[in-house]
Amino acid sequence: MNLPRIKGRDACSLLIGILWILPSLSQAQPGDWTFTVAGDMRRYVDYQGIHGWDQACAAIAAIGPGAFMASPGDLDQQYTSNPGDYVYQIVEQEIAPGYPFFPGVGNHEFDDPATMAWIRGFDHGGPAYNVNPGPPGSETTTYSWNHGDAHFVMINECFDGIDDIGSIEGNWNPALNAWLEADLAANLHPLTFVFGHFPAYPQPGRDTGLQLHATDTDFNAFDGGVYRDALWSLLVSHGVTAYVCGHSHTASAVQIDGVWQIDMAHARGPRDQNFHGPSTFLRFLIGADGSANLETWRQPYTSGAGNEAPYSLWHTDTLKAAPPVAVEPALPVVRVIQAWPNPFNPTLNIQLEIPDATFGRVEIIDLTGRIVSVLHDGPLPAGRSLWTWNGRTDNNLSLPSGSYRIRATTNTTTTTKPITLLR
Repeated sequence: MNLPRIKGRDACSLLIGILWILPSLSQAQPGDWTFTVAGDMRRYVDYQGIHGWDQACAAIAAIGPGAFMASPGDLDQQYTSNPGDYVYQIVEQEIAPGYPFFPGVGNHEFDDPATMAWIRGFDHGGPAYNVNPGPPGSETTTYSWNHGDAHFVMINECFDGIDDIGSIEGNWNPALNAWLEADLAANLHPLTFVFGHFPAYPQPGRDTGLQLHATDTDFNAFDGGVYRDALWSLLVSHGVTAYVCGHSHTASAVQIDGVWQIDMAHARGPRDQNFHGPSTFLRFLIGADGSANLETWRQPYTSGAGNEAPYSLWHTDTLKAAPPVAVEPALPVVRVIQAWPNPFNPTLNIQLEIPDATFGRVEIIDLTGRIVSVLHDGPLPAGRSLWTWNGRTDNNLSLPSGSYRIRATTNTTTTTKPITLLR
């Protein structure tokens, strides 16, 4: 099927995007919310006539872009004439002007000063978000923010403790470790997502089996993985929900020591299928019930501009299930009150039944609500209990003929029954 490429936010391209996605739309329930992750588009935003990043953003807009987008690195426009903010220009064009965007730093920003300068100066998330700056030297490229019942952290793993682009293949240092430790320790939200460019544990692609940068990146391979281990120890000890990364161009989702590692792959449009996995973006669904789910949307490989296939939902993963709904134990209630004979003179038999042992009170009241006699006040066994009443008060005074009521009260219920005394 030949589909025109999505370029620009005109009515025609928006309609095409909606038609691409409509068959597999997910419905969010009231109180639920979503966010998206996409990145590593680099200079391939426009490649051999294929506008891959435009198409990814249009697909995100069509399914509902959610609260914001996080993009953990490799936004660079090296070898192009595009400005450093070109990636975000397309985000605004295809999704919405001012759409909240949280960029990160990857190894390819090392060679693109314009994009790096833009990331440093960008208003992360826009005016709606209060952003906690990172350690000295990485104040604007490492940061955290909150949304709803979740906490988010963008860490710059190219920060060497002094320079925020000082380590091209990843680094972990005391300054970054201390800042992340303090940030996570102060977090009170039940869900936490940490973004970084480099995988801690590189995985084969879930659809292709491709595995890139498995051993050639300092962040996971240096000195047996000391950088990786230091980061993962923090994530595990603070109960982080997921670590979301890129760099490897392959999509995967695995749980390691209770923390999910999720690789976003890349959002470049169709590329060489022997080296790159399908173009991908991720959608996270946060439930009002405390759940967190992941959707992986992918665009299969096609050859040539103008032949691009639609994005569709390839995988769903439950990152955190909703906690079980607590079932309150059945509370003791008075099930049966029997009174005989009724009318009576001189003695009345009273029987009540409760399903479970509890504390209770059985009394006789007159029509004004005044208590004239207390037959029981204390523990009640499960099952049936029996009392007799002789028509007298607790002070042994004889009561006149008339209408009275039995009132039985437990911790949770009160039941009454009318009786008649005849003299």
